[in-house]
Amino acid sequence: MQMIGSSESLQQEYDMGDLLSYLMKMQGADVAEFQKPKDLMLFQQQLTAWQQAAAMATKAELLSVLQCLRFHNQ
Repeated sequence: MQMIGSSESLQQEYDMGDLLSYLMKMQGADVAEFQKPKDLMLFQQQLTAWQQAAAMATKAELLSVLQCLRFHNQ
C-alpha cells in the first residue's frame, strides 16, 4: 500500500482514490461512509476550475501592469 502512494508513475496512470477504495473493499473494509456526495464532488471540481481561472486572470493582469510600468519608465 505504501508503494502505491509513493510511486509517481502509478499516480500518473491510475486514479489513486478509486484504486485505494477498490483495494480496501477487496480486504473487506466498508468505505461507504467515507464517500463524498456527488454534489460535493461537483462543487469541489467547479471550485478548483474557478480558482485556476482566477489565478490565470490575476497573472495576466499582473503581467499587463508590469509591462505598462516598464513602458512608462523608459
